[in-house]
Amino acid sequence: LIGFALVLVLFALWFFVFRNRGEKDCPPSAAERPVEAPVSPPPVTGPPPEPVAAAPPVVTPPPVVAPPPVIEAPVTAPPPSAQPAARRQRPPAPVSSYRVPTVIPREGVPYRIRWGDTLWDIAEAFYRNPWLYPRIARFNRIRNPDRIISGTTIRIPPKN
Repeated sequence: LIGFALVLVLFALWFFVFRNRGEKDCPPSAAERPVEAPVSPPPVTGPPPEPVAAAPPVVTPPPVVAPPPVIEAPVTAPPPSAQPAARRQRPPAPVSSYRVPTVIPREGVPYRIRWGDTLWDIAEAFYRNPWLYPRIARFNRIRNPDRIISGTTIRIPPKN
């Protein structure tokens, strides 16, 4: 605490006593400078200067503005006749060639899965409603309806 007080006293001493010492070497500010009388130019003696003739005005021609270049599309063959774009068609499901029975018995109809079959297509072929594919998956205890293996035989339950 005593050391802090000592530092504070030394700083105050420097601030009030030694701070203005270096300003004597600096030039005086505008308020401290003496005011000098304005100096007038010396009188001109001799003959008066001759009047100078005005130069003729310079006429510049207006700038020539070139028209903007015309960009034309290249000439090509006429467009083909207005045909609708050919949409990519999904190939028919293998189950579509299967002979679907008109009445499905209570124990279900066996169906052997072929490559390219999906439960969606099988439900559409047997029930005429593809949204009933979860019924086939539950009846056959298929955990993932997206993964069915070709060659496996499943049973298609009745719609009701």
